[in-house]
Amino acid sequence: MTSRLERGTPKELAEVLIRELTGIDVGQVHDGYAHAVELLVDAKITGGELAEPAEAAPALDLMAALEESVRAAGRAHGSLLARRPRP
Repeated sequence: MTSRLERGTPKELAEVLIRELTGIDVGQVHDGYAHAVELLVDAKITGGELAEPAEAAPALDLMAALEESVRAAGRAHGSLLARRPRP
């Protein structure tokens, strides 16, 4: 019988990742989008030049990225989830 976690719904995988990353220093996490918005707002307020938007990056497979993050966190913490084979 396949467990719900083995089916890997996005919500369940996200919950596992959050549990595995308990203790992460969120002060070291950088939010590039928020920084870019702050620069845009500052430029609008001061009447400065607005930078041309950067070329869009290729789309990512978010589910694959989430699964890999969960596995990496599991490897770092010795979780059984890290040893689960990828479907």
